[in-house]
Amino acid sequence: MSETNVVSWTAMVVGYASVGDLDEAHRLFDQMPQRNVVSWNVIISGFVKLGDLTNARGIFDQMPEKNVPLTKILLRGRH
Repeated sequence: MSETNVVSWTAMVVGYASVGDLDEAHRLFDQMPQRNVVSWNVIISGFVKLGDLTNARGIFDQMPEKNVPLTKILLRGRH
């Protein structure tokens, strides 16, 4: 995907995550040239929804800016 913005990339990650294809969602997330808080939340919440807290926590730990609500979701395991 060339010449796309963070919204387009995030929308594709949302699409894959929403059908449970977190491998593809994570692959796209890793390729994103730019990420925002929504991008990070989408991929982390996708792993949380599938019960994969290990990957969710690993991505959360890489997140440059963390927020309290997201931390609470991760600590609960699901929302």
